[in-house]
Amino acid sequence: MPPGSHAFAYQTQLRQFVSIGEPATKALKCLEADQATLDDVFMFWHAIVQATQTAVHDSKNELPLEVQEEVLDLLGYRYKQMFAEDGGLSSDAYIATAYLNPGMYLPLLYYQPGI
Repeated sequence: MPPGSHAFAYQTQLRQFVSIGEPATKALKCLEADQATLDDVFMFWHAIVQATQTAVHDSKNELPLEVQEEVLDLLGYRYKQMFAEDGGLSSDAYIATAYLNPGMYLPLLYYQPGI
């Protein structure tokens, strides 16, 4: 391999790694706030999952299929651990606080189907 190709491969792998980990690191920074609640954990966790899935499936990242599957399997495992009834860390408090958060309903007030 030419010397420049090693650097290019490293840069590509680093970009892929950052794109997958970035949603979680941004959310964790927000969840370190003193005012973070269980509702925030529930909402940010779902945002992490959605953003990570988008990054994994992004064609610009060119992730191998086995890496995509491994990342998504890990997300699914952790999701079940946190929110499934038989999960080791699950609690109805996450869903209850998200449901009771009045801020959840504000977007619905402005929602107009078909626009």
